[in-house]
Amino acid sequence: MYYTSWQVYGGRGELSKIRKDGEGTQALAALKLEPRGLALDNDTAYYTAGIRLQSVPKSGGSAVTVEAQFSSQNIGVDDKNVYGVAGNYGPYDRLAKMAKKGVR
Repeated sequence: MYYTSWQVYGGRGELSKIRKDGEGTQALAALKLEPRGLALDNDTAYYTAGIRLQSVPKSGGSAVTVEAQFSSQNIGVDDKNVYGVAGNYGPYDRLAKMAKKGVR
């Protein structure tokens, strides 16, 4: 299982994974901005941190910025794209789409 954590007073968090039996927690990425959305494909965890869309291999490694401005609270993925809804904009809500490699 994959999850994000955030410490409000410390201003930091983590993207981590844990086995379904509750053992074997592994941190995948340190977070300097509050996490919002999290979505997974076969190999990669995609997450929003602040207004950034980030990704990190599910096996661990370096996190990369897919898009510097992807302000979405909820995200989803398919085989080619990451989708998000910015939310809280009333009639101006929109669906954002970003290629997984960061190319529009």
